[in-house]
Amino acid sequence: MHYYIDGYNLMFRVLRAGDDLAIQREQVIEEIYRKVSFVGLDVTIVFDSQYNPSESTRSNLRAMAIHFTDHAETADDYILSELKTDTQPFNHTVVTSDKKLAYLARLRSAKTESVEEFMGLLNKRYKNKIRQKKNPLIKRELKPPPKPKDPDESDPAENCFDFYLREFESEFEVILKKEPLPKPVKVVKVKKNSKKPKKGKSDGESILDKWTKAFERDVSQDTDEILE
Repeated sequence: MHYYIDGYNLMFRVLRAGDDLAIQREQVIEEIYRKVSFVGLDVTIVFDSQYNPSESTRSNLRAMAIHFTDHAETADDYILSELKTDTQPFNHTVVTSDKKLAYLARLRSAKTESVEEFMGLLNKRYKNKIRQKKNPLIKRELKPPPKPKDPDESDPAENCFDFYLREFESEFEVILKKEPLPKPVKVVKVKKNSKKPKKGKSDGESILDKWTKAFERDVSQDTDEILE
């Protein structure tokens, strides 16, 4: 996007130019050039001939062109003439708070911004650019670390170990992508039977009685064997 700035309109509305227009004009040019060159804008600032008795001149300061119209031409005439002859007027923005010039510029398919809008956006971009310069990490991605080189025969053993470890990890990642890990086995919890087993029906004899009978039976068998 290219910007045409109505120079004296900017001076009188925003920068409050004083009586000495020549000095004020140089200060405006220096201020605008410093900011637009820093943020990277393409600008042409145009000054009327009625405040400049010299003939039409044009100079360039890298990112900004400075044009003084001749005695028979105004800044409005020059800007509108440039838009009329341009094959792509929509790629230009006219910066002026003169409603008539802004209206005629839009008729020629150009975009327009008031002086206040342009200076506000310019100052904002200028401050953001300074902030980025002071802190390079703002809006800047960290660069990834350089990829280590493959070891050769002259490298020590630990370098070779790191190399083969990286190769193993990369191969393992490929295997995991092709063959995902099996799903974990669900552990089924067995519910404990809280009910106590039912006791069998008692035959009326205690455990002591049963052991006594068994003992007496064994003793009688042994006695019979001896008598025989």
